[in-house]
Amino acid sequence: MKGVSFSVGRLFDVSGRKHHTYDDWGLLLASADVPPAKPKFSYVDLPGGHGTIDLSEAYGGLCYEDRELRFVLYMKPNEGLTDEAYESKKAELLQVLDGRETYLRLDTDKVFYYHGRCYIDEWASDKLLRSFVIVAKVKPFRFKCEQTFVSVNVPTGENLSVTIQNDGLPVKPMIMAIDGPIIIRMDGEDYGIRQLPDGATSATLTLLHNFVLKHGTNEFEIVVGSGDVAFVFNERWL
Repeated sequence: MKGVSFSVGRLFDVSGRKHHTYDDWGLLLASADVPPAKPKFSYVDLPGGHGTIDLSEAYGGLCYEDRELRFVLYMKPNEGLTDEAYESKKAELLQVLDGRETYLRLDTDKVFYYHGRCYIDEWASDKLLRSFVIVAKVKPFRFKCEQTFVSVNVPTGENLSVTIQNDGLPVKPMIMAIDGPIIIRMDGEDYGIRQLPDGATSATLTLLHNFVLKHGTNEFEIVVGSGDVAFVFNERWL
């Protein structure tokens, strides 16, 4: 039976606890409202002039609003459709999901997951009909479940050319296994970690805040650094 999987507090993996609406909770998914991400438009009026100035991409690119996903679920007839059974199921859902940071994945779209927080909509849920409405306030993007992991070895004293393919939207990768300072040069700009953060080890994931992989093929050089370096990210899709 098709449904939705919820993973509370951590991304889907073999050790993370996943809750499936049908397999674990015995709930039938009646509807799933998954609207597209809505762009954030910004216009400035021109007093005394025609039209407006479009500033929607003035800050480096188009941004999107968070999504609100809504799932309507019903108890199965063999669950014993009593008030007690309904209240027990509601208590279970509240205990697991309400207000919690959650990763969720639809059975109809298992390649991607959404990330946000969930709550049980008390007003939309209906005890008489034995229904529940789960609402998820999530980030605008679908994230690819399978991470992109690119590992290279930088020879001491040499520059290394690196190519990374990103089929999703622009994304900031995490960098792992840096044995000391590193500088990346892309499109004439240098991005670097002059030293590892306090308490970090060579296996610590580090974010270069201004280093972004654009959609498509990304070519750059590692001009300072040596040893194994890995780039890790989850592609972002609308």
